[in-house]
Order: sequence, then C-alpha cells, then structure tokens
Amino acid sequence: MATINPVNIGTTPDDGTGDPLRSAFNKINGNEASLNSDISTRQVAPNNRVVINQLSDFPTPSAGVITLLDNTEYWIGDQVDVGSNRFVMGSHTVIAGPAAGTSMITSSTTGTLFTGTDVIQNTFQDISIDAANAKIFSYTDTTPGTSIFAILNSRIENSSSLGDFTDLLSVNIFNSGAFNTIQGFRTFGNINVISIRQFFVNSSSASFKGIDLGTSVAPTLEITDLVVVAPAGAFGISGLASNGNVTTGSIASVTSCEFLSGVTPLQNITVDDVRWRFQANSGISDTLPSALMFFNGNATETVISTTDVYVKVNAVWTDQISSHFTISSDGRLTYNGERPLTIYIDTIIDVLSAASNNITQIALFKNGSLEVAGIESEASTTDPANLYIVWQTNLVKDDFLEIFVRNRDNTQNLIAVNGTASVR
Repeated sequence: MATINPVNIGTTPDDGTGDPLRSAFNKINGNEASLNSDISTRQVAPNNRVVINQLSDFPTPSAGVITLLDNTEYWIGDQVDVGSNRFVMGSHTVIAGPAAGTSMITSSTTGTLFTGTDVIQNTFQDISIDAANAKIFSYTDTTPGTSIFAILNSRIENSSSLGDFTDLLSVNIFNSGAFNTIQGFRTFGNINVISIRQFFVNSSSASFKGIDLGTSVAPTLEITDLVVVAPAGAFGISGLASNGNVTTGSIASVTSCEFLSGVTPLQNITVDDVRWRFQANSGISDTLPSALMFFNGNATETVISTTDVYVKVNAVWTDQISSHFTISSDGRLTYNGERPLTIYIDTIIDVLSAASNNITQIALFKNGSLEVAGIESEASTTDPANLYIVWQTNLVKDDFLEIFVRNRDNTQNLIAVNGTASVR
C-alpha cells in the first residue's frame, strides 16, 4: 500500500510554520510516485502474473524449450522475440497482453510453438503471434474431454499451420484472425465442443483448409462469422461425408460465414447432411428440409378389394427433390432429420375409375395410420377426379408419409393417373 507524506500547511495563512514551497512540491511528487507504483503493482502484477518484456523474463529455456508454470498468467508487455525457442504450456496457463499488436511473441522455430498436454485450461488473449515456419498450437488430452483451449481477440500474423487439437473438452476461437498461413486449424478424436466465432483467416495456398475436422467427432459444433480468403483449390470447412463429424442426435451449425477469392466453402460436407444446419453463408445454400415427388401418365390400377377402405396409391413415383428426406419409388416419403420438424405438405392426385363413375377420396397416412383425409370427388373412366390435400404435421426421425385412395361406392379399381406431393 502507498505511503502518503502529507504537506504541512501551517496553522493559519502565511504564519510561516508550514513547509516551504520546494519541500511541499517535493512531497507531492513523492506521493504521486508512490501512488503510481501502488496502482501499477495492483493492476499488472498480482501474485500469479509474470510480466514479460523480453526473452529473459520467461523461464530459462532448456534445449530450446521454455516450460511455462502452472496457474500462471504471462503478461506480454512488449514485442518479445524468443528466437528459435518454443513453449510447453502448464496447467491453467494464460498468455495475455494489453492488445494484439502491442503485445507480440515472435519465434523462428520450425517446430510447434505452443504444445499442451492435459493442461485443464489454456487461454491466449489480446496478443499477436508471429512464427512463419511453425505450427502455432498442438494440444492433446491423454484422458479425453479434460482440457479447454481458448484464443480471444488475438492475431496470428504468420505461420505454417494454425494448429491441431486432439480429444479436448472444448476448442474456442473468438474474435481473432490469422493472416498468412499455409494450413488452418485441425481437430482429431472426440471433442465435446468446437466453437468458432468471428474468425478471419487468409492463405495463398491452393491446398489450404481453413477448418479441417478430419475424422473428429463433436456433439457441439458451431461456426459463426467465419471469413476464409484463399485461392481456388482451397476449402473453407473440410470434414467427413454423411454427417461423420457430428454425434448422432446433434446438429452442427454454420452461420453467416464468408468464403472469398476462389475458395470452395465445403469439402465432403453438404447442405443435405441431416446433422448440419447452414444459414446465411456465401456460396452455401440455406438448409431447407424439403421434398418433391411426382408421377405422370400412370396406367396401373390401384386394386380396391373393399368398398370405402383406403389403399395405397399404386404408381411409380419420381424423386425430384429430397433434402433431409428419402423418397422411395412406391411413394413412401421418410424424414431422416435428427431434430423434430414441422412441415407443410401439398398433394394433388388425378384419379380415374376403371369401370364407371365413383366417388373417390385420397388421404395422407403417417407411419401407416390415417393422418388426414382430403376432399371427395366423382371420377369417371375419362374424366378424372382432381383430389388434393393441404396439411401441416410434425415429424421426428424415421417418420414416413404415404398417399392412399379409396372408392366410396363399390370395389371397382381406380387409376391414379398423375400425382405430386410437396413437403417444405
């Protein structure tokens, strides 16, 4: 705590008993210096903070490795060149500074600049990193799902690779940028949370992948406001086909991302993958679970064995559109999505009678049971009844829809000539 040396102001004005002007201002200067020192100590140097202004402020390197202490924040107060040294991170280690650019770590290492194993939590905040020949990060949990990695409000100026993360609890990249790199971030194994928000990355490499999910699997995967600038041949987000990176029952989201200068937004992943949701991204259509199936000129009769009993329409349906749905040729429309979905369905069927005029009706069946009946109309052998249904219903994974028809008058067969069914 600062010690204040008060100025003696005397007893009454101009009584000559107070401090002389020079002595008084000398006390004031001393008090100010004491206060400044106290404030600086309280704000910048708590017990677990080490202020770094030069290489020698770090722990002494051994064989080119600087091992950082557990439960310690390294406050980068200047642009610090560590030569060819690299770092091994401690548990609960933080590297931070006042602002990216003002605080910078520069290294000429050709290895991995920051390596962490079972670190529990490591944070990089408000700093710049410049290591043109290095992989910046490599983090692994030997007991999967233990450690959290975060980089916030920071810049990676130059690098050969942004880094690898294997079996962590969480990887968090927020409001940061990488400006000249050959490869992006890669994930491996099982990672509980991958969260990337407001991240800019630029590369001149045609083999670049901004976010490479590899064969990793995550139940929570969110990418928002990612900007990738790279040439043709490069990919913004790469992963496994057929939802391979997302745990069953989970949804990965990609929202408001930009893919510029020739880069292909997605590799192997598609907007039709049922565990992915895309919204408001450049070069990627929005996710829209939908389906359209139809048939035209059908002459095959639907056999009516019992009066006024529904029979599935007998026709060969064509799959025109099917995103998050599967359409079979016999007219079964199956929902494949991982989350409940409210849909609107419109269907129109033109029905002829095989022998004489009959009152006919179509119906929507869900999972083999009647969902809703459509209008009734008379069909002749030459003038088809135009039957339709407009309906809303809720679906869960593996629910299926089918169109049935019935003859309300007798057991004469019916012919569904033309038909469409649209789901959106």
